[in-house]
Amino acid sequence: AGDSEYSEYSLAELAELEDTVNWNMSAKYETAPQLKAPYSAGRLTDDCLNNLRNQINFFRTIAHVDTVELNEQYCTYSQAGSVLNYVSEFSHYPSKPSDMDNYFYQTAYKGTSSSNISWEYGSNAIMNSLISCLDDSDSSNIDRVGHRRWILNPNMGDVGFGCTQEGSGKSIWNMYAIDNSNASGTNADFTAWPGGNKVFPSEYFDTNQAWSIHLKTSTFSIPLKGAVKITLTRESDRKKWTFSGVSDSTTSKKYFNVDTGGYGSSYALIFRPDMDVSEYSGKYTVNVTGLQTTSGQAAQIKYTVDFQELAGVIPVPKKPYKVTNVVSGIHVYWKSVDGAVKYGLWRSEDGKDGTYKWIANSTATHFIDTTVDSGKTYYYKVTAINTANVHTEKSEALGMRFVATPDITTRMNRSTGIGLGWNKIDGATGYAIYRRTYWGTDPWVRVATITNPNTLSWTDTGVKDNNGKTYR
Repeated sequence: AGDSEYSEYSLAELAELEDTVNWNMSAKYETAPQLKAPYSAGRLTDDCLNNLRNQINFFRTIAHVDTVELNEQYCTYSQAGSVLNYVSEFSHYPSKPSDMDNYFYQTAYKGTSSSNISWEYGSNAIMNSLISCLDDSDSSNIDRVGHRRWILNPNMGDVGFGCTQEGSGKSIWNMYAIDNSNASGTNADFTAWPGGNKVFPSEYFDTNQAWSIHLKTSTFSIPLKGAVKITLTRESDRKKWTFSGVSDSTTSKKYFNVDTGGYGSSYALIFRPDMDVSEYSGKYTVNVTGLQTTSGQAAQIKYTVDFQELAGVIPVPKKPYKVTNVVSGIHVYWKSVDGAVKYGLWRSEDGKDGTYKWIANSTATHFIDTTVDSGKTYYYKVTAINTANVHTEKSEALGMRFVATPDITTRMNRSTGIGLGWNKIDGATGYAIYRRTYWGTDPWVRVATITNPNTLSWTDTGVKDNNGKTYR
C-alpha cells in the first residue's frame, strides 16, 4: 500500500494550465437571480462556469487527481442553493422562507445540502471561494478539512457551481460536491495536499495551511490516531517535524489529527508544522507509518513535495495556428504567450518527428522563412523566451509543403490574344493565372487553371492587342 498515481508536469506545463483560469473574474450572469418572491435561480454565463471548472481542475491537477466536467443539473442545484443561502441562513440546511415556492426550495435545498458553500465579499469573490475551501485550515475546519476532501475527491467526475452576488457585496458560492461518477477511474491509494513526487507551485500553499493525506478506504483500514506517526523532513537541512497522537494542538501552530468522517471518499491524516520560515521552498519528504491495509498488513506512505515558484514561468506556446505560402517563403503564425519577450522558431526538414534546428528569433508572433526550397516539406515549432534569454520547451509542430511562385518569363501579342510563359516550379501540381487592369484598384480575377504541371504557357484569348491588362 501507499502508492499514488502521480502524473508528471513541468512548471511550464502548470503555468500553461494556470493561464486557462481568469483568477480575477467576477460573477457574470446569463440570467440574474431573483431574490424576492417569486424567487428564481438565474444562471451564470457559460464563460463563468467554464472558468470555475478550469479553476477546480487546476487544483486537482497539482494534487494529481483526475479532472472533472460540468454537470448542468448540478449547476441548477448549486445556483438555486446560492439564492437560498443568500435570502435564508448560511447553512447546509437552511429553513424555507415563508414566501418561497416549495418546488424552488426543494431544488435549492438539494444544492445547499450537497455542496461546499462559501461566503465572501469583493468583485472577484466567486474565484476566492474555492481557494478558501481548499485552505480549510481555520479553527472551525482544520480538524477534518472536509471542504478540501470534497474538492480533491478522486471519485468525483462531475461538478456544478452557483453564485449569488449583487455588485461587489456579499457573495454566496455553492459547489455541488457529492458525486462519485468517477469511482472506477482512479487506482491511487491516497491523495495528498500539497501533492507530491513532482513540482508543486509554492504560491498555492503557505505555512498557515495544514497538510493532509486522504486515504482510500478500500485500501486502508480505519487509521488510529494513537498508532499513526508522520515525519516531515526538509531536505535542504534535514530538519524534521514529527506528528503523533500526543502532538495534537489547537492553540499553537503545530497541529495533528486523524479524521474518519464521511468527507469525499477518504480518511484523512492532517498535520501542520510550526515552521521556522515564512514560505515553503525546495523539497520536503513525508513519511507515514502506523497504517494498516484492509487485509491487516502494516502499511507505509512516503513521498516528496518539491515547492517551486510558478510566478515568472512562461508557458509553452501553442503550436503554430497557420502556415502559408507567400512569394518569399513560408509565413508562420502563432499565438502570444504571457511573459515572453520574444520567440524562437525551430524547423525540421525530415518530418514532423524529425530533428528541429533553430532558425530565427522574433519579437512578433509571426515570421517568414525565406530559406526554403520549392517542393520540400517543412515543419515548425515555437519556443517562448524570457528576459534571461531562456527558451521554454518547444510547442507542437505544424508544417506544409512549400511551392514557390513562378515568374512570368514571356509575354507577347498574338493574333489570338496575349501569350504568357513562365518557369517550371518544383513541387507544383498546376498553375493558376490571374488578370487585372494596369490601373485602378480592380481585384485580381482568376482567368485560367492549368492542371498539368508541365504546361508552361497559355494564351489569353479574351483580350486583344495588349490592351492594358497585367497578369500574375
